[in-house]
Amino acid sequence: PPYNEVTEDQSMRSMGTLRMVNDRMMLVERAFIKPEGLMGRPTIRHLAFAPQLANAYAGAGFPTVHDQLYYMARMKPNTPEVKQAWDDIRRNVNDAALAIRAARLLLDPHMII
Repeated sequence: PPYNEVTEDQSMRSMGTLRMVNDRMMLVERAFIKPEGLMGRPTIRHLAFAPQLANAYAGAGFPTVHDQLYYMARMKPNTPEVKQAWDDIRRNVNDAALAIRAARLLLDPHMII
């Protein structure tokens, strides 16, 4: 069953079930942590949520991709910097896709972890 049903259904609210749900959610969160930090930002480790480089008060979803697109839009076309920016975007999208895939697998109720 979906996780919100497990936590809301009184008949399923055993300590073991809640522990299992909590453990899975913790592992999902860890799937989005990059231990070495984000590219160019070693103190920021979360792949899905972080402050923007251009505005530290605003958060961004998948900040490395967001920031690369922001700065790339301000670069002169057909330069080595643009090529490098596209390479960085591909790498960051790949990191995000791997994290999302890991999270999806961890949320599969039929998977034993």
